[in-house]
Amino acid sequence: MRYFILSFSLFFAFLGCNRPEETASNSVPKSAVVLNPVGKSLGFMPLPIKASKDVSPQELMQNLKRQQKLVEDFSRQAKIILPNSSTRLSLVSQVSEANSNYIRFIKENSDNAQTVKLFRSYFAPILLNDYGLLKSNDYNKILFYTNELIESKTKDVNLIFSSLSRINGNISSDTFNKIKQESAEYIENEIRIQEKAKLSFTKAMSTNAKNSFQGNTRPEFQIELLKSSLENINKQIENNKSVLEKIKSWV
Repeated sequence: MRYFILSFSLFFAFLGCNRPEETASNSVPKSAVVLNPVGKSLGFMPLPIKASKDVSPQELMQNLKRQQKLVEDFSRQAKIILPNSSTRLSLVSQVSEANSNYIRFIKENSDNAQTVKLFRSYFAPILLNDYGLLKSNDYNKILFYTNELIESKTKDVNLIFSSLSRINGNISSDTFNKIKQESAEYIENEIRIQEKAKLSFTKAMSTNAKNSFQGNTRPEFQIELLKSSLENINKQIENNKSVLEKIKSWV
């Protein structure tokens, strides 16, 4: 898992492919690599705010620690308990309170778009998975958090698909078709971003790749990380295309 994190993080650091809207706010460290949690495990998928090709593995790990602290800070401010081995079984009974606190936090921070986006990216998956909403019959709330996933620009398209699967046939057809279309468009855009990243990977690993690296990290190490990242991005593209095909197949 640690190697996976480093490989993707270094890839984005090397590319410097920040999205225009993802500019760090005052509440986020300027050097942070912002990470999206994926499902129950709170594993991390990188979503960079700011990085450079000179970033070292040690700096990346420090960034990961900053993100963990950010999640913990959000948890305290929003009064939403984070899942762990001792709390996971008891969270389902607290879903109503967690949902209210989630909405309250977003309203109270509505003037800080970056904070809201980061909060959504961490806690929408937690409410769906760890607080049991995804397995509940509260389809309106599942719809709400599906929208939250898209708004947060989640990388976990499988969670979007799972949410859509739960509400399919359980909400009005017009409402479902709208969220289905929005989900499909979002995933299509993610695939385009990944395809562009794949081209950059391939170019970086072509002739004289070692000479393209600078900074304190050994070129050999960086190239190995790029190779691992390329493998992972290919898997992501394949998975996202499969999910997109399934979503489009729904009538």
